[in-house]
Amino acid sequence: MKITILNTIGELKSFPLTQTIKVSFEKAVEDSQLIDCISLIRLPSETGLFNISETYNQSIGYIREKFDIEEVKFTYQVEPDNSFTVFIKPVRPLSPGFEYLLFVDKKLSAEYLVLSKDISKSSSNISITSSNTDPVDLAIEIISEPYITSTSNIIKLIVRDNITSITTPYTLNLKTNKTFKYKEITFKLNSDIYVAGEKFSLLSTGYVPLTNNYFVKIKASVTEDIEPIKTEESFKSVTNEDILNYYEQLNSNTTSNTNNENNVIVRVVGVGKLEVSLLNTDLTTAQLDFNNSEKTISEAFNMYTLTQLGLFEESKEYDITYSVKNDKVFIVEVKERGW
Repeated sequence: MKITILNTIGELKSFPLTQTIKVSFEKAVEDSQLIDCISLIRLPSETGLFNISETYNQSIGYIREKFDIEEVKFTYQVEPDNSFTVFIKPVRPLSPGFEYLLFVDKKLSAEYLVLSKDISKSSSNISITSSNTDPVDLAIEIISEPYITSTSNIIKLIVRDNITSITTPYTLNLKTNKTFKYKEITFKLNSDIYVAGEKFSLLSTGYVPLTNNYFVKIKASVTEDIEPIKTEESFKSVTNEDILNYYEQLNSNTTSNTNNENNVIVRVVGVGKLEVSLLNTDLTTAQLDFNNSEKTISEAFNMYTLTQLGLFEESKEYDITYSVKNDKVFIVEVKERGW
């Protein structure tokens, strides 16, 4: 099953302390397993991020047991293309500057529990908050009208196991407890009113776990001043082409294009490498004085906040080299000094 993190790389490297993590699954997963199979782990500050290797992957159970697990709240929705988006919201703000690991256990299955309401006499509903992987075929029936006072809302129900033919009775006071457990399955009664004779059923359609564990590294922002992104739209990462197009547009708005329009075409051809073509001009590469070229270094998109986020250091030095491809094309390569 394909799993995608919808947050941008930029977010993950300086994650707002109250931001929501968004994970997209190719198809619906069993929502009753989310709390057991998805964990947000705070890593020890002295070790930094662990080496995400096969050995580490195999010891994730140990890490989940020994290290701090953040309390999170899960919500989810089915998208128009039938993909399944899970929203993971930390209950408390993350610790500034700490590194975290979002871990998805391979025990998480595609949706395999079907809970339905067979006889309805009200708008009541039931949900599952935790489950196991055993085959299940249960019938749940409300067998009493609610007994409501200022301190109680008592109902009686039975769970009939169609596999073992065992019937188990339950009495609940919905004002103090809305959950009950049958074997390893926890049910939650979400409504306040249930009517005698209402029936629900739960049937498993086949447990199909993921083939691998999945994880993503997250670095919490060093400051609380970084606000969470409020839009629910998906974002894409900024590419070298985006940066180049931005500055080309900025340049076209601040300089005259008379006799220069479309004379120079700049194309990204690699990491830190640009190809410059001289078009519609008599100028050739032999006439260019590369040794006396000038350069300026600044934050991408003029975003001064990149320095605060630790994503730009003005003190860093760069080497710029030029190589001539032909009389109309040359290559510019930028490398951080010392790399």
